[in-house]
Amino acid sequence: MVDVAGGKGHILATVLHANPQMRGVLFDLEYVTRHARQTLEAEGLAGRAQVVPGDMFAGVPAGGDVYLLASVLHNWDDDDAVRILRNVREAMNDEGRVLILEVVLPDSEEPHLGKDIDMRMLAIFNGGTERSREQYAAVLGHAGLVLTDVVELGSGAHLIEARRR
Repeated sequence: MVDVAGGKGHILATVLHANPQMRGVLFDLEYVTRHARQTLEAEGLAGRAQVVPGDMFAGVPAGGDVYLLASVLHNWDDDDAVRILRNVREAMNDEGRVLILEVVLPDSEEPHLGKDIDMRMLAIFNGGTERSREQYAAVLGHAGLVLTDVVELGSGAHLIEARRR
C-alpha cells in the first residue's frame, strides 16, 4: 500500500498492524517524512514501511497494489485533483486500487456536516472542495479511473474505491 500524502504515518501504521503480511510506503513532502519515519519506527514498523519523500504533483512511487489518499483530494480543485489521480493511475499496478478517504456530500439539499466543511475548504485552500459521489466519479473519470464503490464509515466519512478503466 502506498499512502500518498501520508503525513505522520498514523493511518499507514494502523493498516500495517491490522495486516501483518502487508508492506507499505509513506509518500509525502520531504519535511513531513522526518516525522513519519519517527512514527513508523516507534510503532515497530520500520522493517515493513518505506518512507519516500516527493511531490505528488510530479509523480508517486510506482508498483503499488493499493494507493490511499486520506483527506488529500478535498484540499484541491478539480484540475489539481485530476493531476494527482493521473499520477496515481500511472504508478499503480494494472489490477491496483485507489482508496480515497473523504467526506462525500449527499445529493439532497438536507443539512450535512460536509457542506460546512466544503465552505471552509474553499476559504482555506483556495479551491479546495468536498464532493458528491457524482463529482468524485467525474474527477476519477478524467484521470482514467472508474469509481467502483463508496462505503459510508460514519461521522460523514466515506471510503471511495476506484480502479483503472
